[in-house]
Amino acid sequence: MTHATFVPVTDWKEVPVIFDIPMACRILGKTSESVRRMVTSGELPAQKTGNEWRIRKDKMMEYLGYLPWEIDKFGFGIREVGA
Repeated sequence: MTHATFVPVTDWKEVPVIFDIPMACRILGKTSESVRRMVTSGELPAQKTGNEWRIRKDKMMEYLGYLPWEIDKFGFGIREVGA
């Protein structure tokens, strides 16, 4: 069994607005099993689309403790309905 080389994310500009579990693993430095547990438990906000989990960049940044103005400077254009 081979393991993928861990390549950490060093620049938020390289992170898509919506991404999958492998990208979340790069951001968090965790295994896919750990990230799947985090999303299925609701610890990490995510949405399941078919058989795949999708995570929004702004929600990941919130999870990691970024302040709203720090997130807004990336200009995601994603807002909750009614916000």
